[in-house]
Amino acid sequence: MVGGILISNSTVAITSSSVNHNSAQRGSGGGVWAMSSTVTMTSSTAKNNSAQNDGGGIYSYLLSNLTITNSTVTHNSAQMLGGRLHSTKSTLVIADVSMSHNSASQGGGLSTELSNVIVINRSVFINNSCNSRGAAILGHSGSRINILDSLFTSNKASGGGGAIGLEKESRIISNSCTFTDNWAMSEGGAVVVMDHSQYSDAGSTFTRNTAHDIGRPTTLTPAVLKNHYLIE
Repeated sequence: MVGGILISNSTVAITSSSVNHNSAQRGSGGGVWAMSSTVTMTSSTAKNNSAQNDGGGIYSYLLSNLTITNSTVTHNSAQMLGGRLHSTKSTLVIADVSMSHNSASQGGGLSTELSNVIVINRSVFINNSCNSRGAAILGHSGSRINILDSLFTSNKASGGGGAIGLEKESRIISNSCTFTDNWAMSEGGAVVVMDHSQYSDAGSTFTRNTAHDIGRPTTLTPAVLKNHYLIE
């Protein structure tokens, strides 16, 4: 049921490694599946992994602590949540990571649910896609996410939130990020915020993001332009 590496109640370091071309045909975590564990991934690649359920590249579950630095995660896919990475009830730190060409039903690059500490620094989300909300990141079910100095470009959602989707009382704080050329079929070319969720931003740049259907401006920041946000 697990594709490449199964980690349970353990501490594991993945360094200068390649986790490629693995598949979880009837489960989650095509490349790496971690439960109640501490996992660090450094200077490594997760590529062309897939999962029938969640976390095409990496699946982190039940009080796991996952840290990914200086790594590349690309061309992973999941039929449900988190083409690249899915985190449930876990702590996740991402720094200097490139996430590109990942796909899922929701949260093409990264999806989180019931996760209180998610920190993303100096990372790049490019050409990720999803069939619903949040082509790069989906925050779900009360997740708390902080994003600093990161780039979101050319991500595409067939639903809402070309870059980021927030739902079910989740919260994202972004600072000094760049959102450009992201696209959503329905609403929120860059960001969609729904179901009593919260989004705040300081010092980010939003340019050429497109919502095919709805993209009402909001008062989140003075620099908000049409087609960047939708709040419901």
